[in-house]
This record gives sequence, C-alpha cells and structure tokens, in this order.
Amino acid sequence: MFSKVIILSAVALFICSSSRIVTNVAAQSDNQTVAATSITTPNQTLAFTIKRIREKISLTWLGFFNKKGLGEYTAQLAKERGTELIYVSEHEKDQYLETSVSRYITQLGLLGEQYDAKNVSADTISSDLAGFDTKFEQLRDVFPSQTAQWLLMQQSVDTTKVLLSKVHESK
Repeated sequence: MFSKVIILSAVALFICSSSRIVTNVAAQSDNQTVAATSITTPNQTLAFTIKRIREKISLTWLGFFNKKGLGEYTAQLAKERGTELIYVSEHEKDQYLETSVSRYITQLGLLGEQYDAKNVSADTISSDLAGFDTKFEQLRDVFPSQTAQWLLMQQSVDTTKVLLSKVHESK
C-alpha cells in the first residue's frame, strides 16, 4: 500500500511539474532586482490548482524524508509568494490581493518555524526576502492611506521586516 502511494506521488509530482502555465515576472526596486521567477497566479485556475497540488506533494515528501530540504523549499515558496504578491499588486488584480497577502504571510510564518528548527540558514532567508519590504512599501503607497488594500500591503511590509530583523539579530 505504502509503495503505491509513493509511486502515485512521484507520478503526480512529475505531471504537475511538467505542466505549468506560467507568467514571467521580474520585480525591481531602486535598480535592484527583488525577484525574477515564473509564477502562476490565482486567475489561471487550472494551472494554479496544479501548482498548489505540486507544492503540497513536495512539502509532504520533504517533511518525511528531508527536513533540511523542507527549510530550503519553504524559503523558495516564500520568495514565490512575495513575487506573486508583487505581480497581483502591480497588475491591479485587487480581487486576489487579500488571498496573496494571506498566502505570503502564512509562508513567512512557516519559514520562521523552519528557521527556528535550524532547517534553513539566515543567509538564505536574507537573500530570498531582500528588497521585498521596500517594494511592498512602494506598492502600498499606490493605494489611498488606510484603505483595505493599503492595510494589506502594510501587513506584508511588517511581517517581512519582523522576520528579517529576527534573522539579522541572530547572526
């Protein structure tokens, strides 16, 4: 039974990783590249669902077999979530803003747990999140002060700064 689950998981992971529909995004802040990645956004329903399944399979697999790899993968997902949030905000897809902020903040919380468990290095977190706080501040300021969108972006700024200060203090 267990071997069937492993085989099905491997097949699903292969299918999901090879059938991604993506949008290329490069976000820049003061001539510094924040992130350059291919992302799938919530408005790409099928691709987004496949992406989420692939991520969950990878997280489960790494959780069982490779704790250090789980930390690195969590950092990678945090960077992806930040890039998705930038994309959603820059392309005025406000209907996805709350979901994107929630997913980003949740991923940073998971990354903080991986850091506490020493499964990811401070340098990895610092490099993966470099510039996001500044970029989120710029995007926040596009919205009128104290509106829902402004407050959501402020949460992203605050959460990023808290994790980065935690990492820098322990260096």
